[in-house]
Amino acid sequence: MLLCVLFLAAAWVGWFVSYRISAEPVPEWDAVERLNELAASRQPEGEDAWPIYARILQEDLSVDFDVNTRTGNQLYDEVRRLNMAGRHLYFSEWMDPSLAAERERFESVRHLLQRLDEAADAPEFSIRYTSPADGESQHRVLLPGLSHLSSLHLLNIIGLQIAAAEDDWDEVARRFRTAQSMSRHLTFIPALLTWNHSVAMHWTTHDELMSILMALDVPADACEQMLEALDDLPRPATPLWMMYEGERLLTANAIQWIYTPGKRGFMVYSGLLRLGLNRSIDSLNTGFFNRATTPYLERAANLHPRMFDTPRRGDTQRAVDDVYDAVVAHLKGDGSTFDSLQTFTTDRVQGDPIAERSARVAIFYMPSIMSAHTMQRSMAVMLRLELFHARAGRWPDSLDEAMTPEQATDPVSGLAFRYERTPDDPHGRPYVLRAPEPYPYDAVVPDWPVLNPALGPDPAEPDPLDL
Repeated sequence: MLLCVLFLAAAWVGWFVSYRISAEPVPEWDAVERLNELAASRQPEGEDAWPIYARILQEDLSVDFDVNTRTGNQLYDEVRRLNMAGRHLYFSEWMDPSLAAERERFESVRHLLQRLDEAADAPEFSIRYTSPADGESQHRVLLPGLSHLSSLHLLNIIGLQIAAAEDDWDEVARRFRTAQSMSRHLTFIPALLTWNHSVAMHWTTHDELMSILMALDVPADACEQMLEALDDLPRPATPLWMMYEGERLLTANAIQWIYTPGKRGFMVYSGLLRLGLNRSIDSLNTGFFNRATTPYLERAANLHPRMFDTPRRGDTQRAVDDVYDAVVAHLKGDGSTFDSLQTFTTDRVQGDPIAERSARVAIFYMPSIMSAHTMQRSMAVMLRLELFHARAGRWPDSLDEAMTPEQATDPVSGLAFRYERTPDDPHGRPYVLRAPEPYPYDAVVPDWPVLNPALGPDPAEPDPLDL
């Protein structure tokens, strides 16, 4: 009898070990197809901007979307060099004779701006998700060419800087419209990656416009053109909660590459390794999983005790869905605060490494995205102040003198911006514009809540090199 029990126990152990070692995730649906359907449902009618951007990159600059490097032809190298110089310059510095070579480089690529304007005037933006090529990690979902758009955006911003330095205000307004449209285009795609690119573009545009408005007297017609661009091209193009539905799909796609099929499916180490999540489950930081680099060790890792101490697939998926449900409800205005959303999220995913990682991604970037909404409105506020100054020959005593209460209201907090005249400002700013307080998110913007910070060192402070 004892031998029989031992035999059965050994057989069960053998089956169990074999079952765990041979386990593989089996994707049950096509994430690329679902994501493209979701993105298509967000598009307006009209010409698609993405093929135009793609032609600039592939035909004019010889960028290969299948190669994950920033390489192209000689013209592309000129754009890259120009971007590296331009990102550290203010508009006024472009007239410095020492930058003659950079000005000449800009002239060699200036013709690309007309192509960018053509893309910016197209209302639709439908860059498509793709699956990796055979032999690559098949769990990944790609947006080929996306990263190269930042180079084109910086080129357009340099065009804006140079136009301002030359007092070419019609060109300034055109570059501003193109910058606004490029940032807006990316918000048609329901993915955090594209929205973060959009936020970065938006911050660059905001900073350049702010520096120009603080230093120069901008003509009324240029202010009107830029305000018209903001009205015609509201950013974001779609509500933020729609983006999180795309992130929910991307997370569900990752889950099906981590777990075996079914609600009771368990985590498989090779799936974690493919997604780069092997460290996420090594809570003791033993380094065991980092050494599992051969197929044998990858499979043997499924027998590690840490792999048993993880929720089943259905539990993880429910935790992720609960987090995204709460995020979407928050963004639709259910009355919850960001602090309460963070608390709920932390409690809901505790002890589930995959859900914890998903929740961190969902929550972490929300303050920067929301503060970009505030900065978007602040650009319109500063333009209306400049417009009042151009027409009246003086700065308004209050925001209400230059715009309606609605136009002076932050869309995130629902409160009015704070405006203070500063005729004796050491940096020459005619006023200081601040975000409302209290603000519902932990803004990650430098100098917050000041929305038109001084540029460069404080003139009242001595240069350390002179001491």
